[in-house]
Amino acid sequence: MRFAEDLRAVRALARAHGPATLFDLSLVYLALFRLGSGLYRRHRIFAPVRLFEKLLELVFGIHLPFTADIGGGLVIFHYHGIIINGGARLGRSCRLHARICIGNRFPGDGAPVLGDGVTVGTGAAILGPVEIPAGTRIPANAVVTPRSLAAFIPARNGGDHGPDQGERRHRAHGGL
Repeated sequence: MRFAEDLRAVRALARAHGPATLFDLSLVYLALFRLGSGLYRRHRIFAPVRLFEKLLELVFGIHLPFTADIGGGLVIFHYHGIIINGGARLGRSCRLHARICIGNRFPGDGAPVLGDGVTVGTGAAILGPVEIPAGTRIPANAVVTPRSLAAFIPARNGGDHGPDQGERRHRAHGGL
């Protein structure tokens, strides 16, 4: 079912940006990922599925273990260089751009949790046990850790503060 949501999301992009979107190899990757993930979750076949996972990583340049909990409607733009921790959770309708890392800071550290509709810009890194609220947009080349998370989340009172304001606040209070 999650692949059907992925396909609907890509079709919506194709309607908005042209049919060339349908020929992006990230859609092929998502189909194969959903197949492998389903086999792993239903049958717990470790060795052949793990080999398939590594083959996908080699061919597509995406490290996304089948143990990761990835919601439906995922869209991957420019699929190369993506690393996602096997313990990470991504909500529905997330958008991932190239060369991102969603993982832990060191062995044994927690993995990130992304809410629904989160967009992660090119080159961004989300590291450690952080929860990114639904609808958040992580800008390109941002580094989000538990200590820097507030800089990337819009204020609750309807205002918005960008990474530059959060960066100044962190520097004033001891920084990262």
